[in-house]
Amino acid sequence: MQATTEAVKAGASATWNKLQQVGEEVVKSLDSLVEDDTNATSTTTSASSPDATAKEAKSASSPDKSSPDKKKKRGAAAITPPELKGSNRDSPSVLTTDQLRHIVYHLPPRFRTASQWTLKYNSLEHGISLDTMYRNLSKSEHHVFIIRTMKGQVLGAFVPGKVAVSTHYTGTGETFVFTFGDDPTNEKIVVYKWKGDFFANEHFILASHEDGLHVGGGGHPALWLHKMLLKGSSGQCQTFASPPLISGVPTKVDDSQDNHEFDIYAVEWWQVPSVETDVGAGIGMLNLNIEDEEEEGRKRANSSTSSTSTVLTDDDYVLV
Repeated sequence: MQATTEAVKAGASATWNKLQQVGEEVVKSLDSLVEDDTNATSTTTSASSPDATAKEAKSASSPDKSSPDKKKKRGAAAITPPELKGSNRDSPSVLTTDQLRHIVYHLPPRFRTASQWTLKYNSLEHGISLDTMYRNLSKSEHHVFIIRTMKGQVLGAFVPGKVAVSTHYTGTGETFVFTFGDDPTNEKIVVYKWKGDFFANEHFILASHEDGLHVGGGGHPALWLHKMLLKGSSGQCQTFASPPLISGVPTKVDDSQDNHEFDIYAVEWWQVPSVETDVGAGIGMLNLNIEDEEEEGRKRANSSTSSTSTVLTDDDYVLV
């Protein structure tokens, strides 16, 4: 028995010595490979010129400019503006391209994808006449209404449906008013939409020969055009829960600080085709990404419980 135990020990010792020998050989082989790779790298580096080495080092420490990380366009910046048709003027509208994008962004979804808008009335082109304006609008529906003041301020409204002369208010809850503020160079938009809550009336639009055009009511119209189309005003309006859209001279009637008059430079009405009804209109592809659609959906869902004024920032819109 003792002899057997001694034989087992001897065999185990021989096996262990063999494993140690194999391990040492493996380590030597790895060291040899590392040394060969280091020598090859050193040779390549020494063969390169100093300028090449400097460029390689610079490239390693700085991002690759040939493939920049492009910022994804969002909001109005992602929209392809519609082509403006029907004008004989070199500049068909008082709107800039960016202002046009921002208005389109806030239109109801079925109006955003129209590839072109058609001019129905421009006071600079068709003459200053309320009758002409009403007549030109009578055979079309769905319009963006633009005013530019003598100070260069731009404001207006989206008016769905027809504009018909009437003794009472007409229109739908899709109507909204907007402004680009007092600075003529400003391209940030503020939009006031109908909230449809207990405090909001349904005084959307009133077209009258005697009293001009009203958009909104209750307190003051959000927008009012005098029948001569030379003056207008904007006041605190219950329909859209909106303040005066621009600064101006308080009205002489009641000297109210809540209603501001302005002198008009131009009035424009653009027909906006609806995807649902105007099949013959060219339909462009809307470039809003999925995140924008989701954001817009959240805003519409919250419209009944929060203010519907929105302000454009460089990348997106936020509720205020």
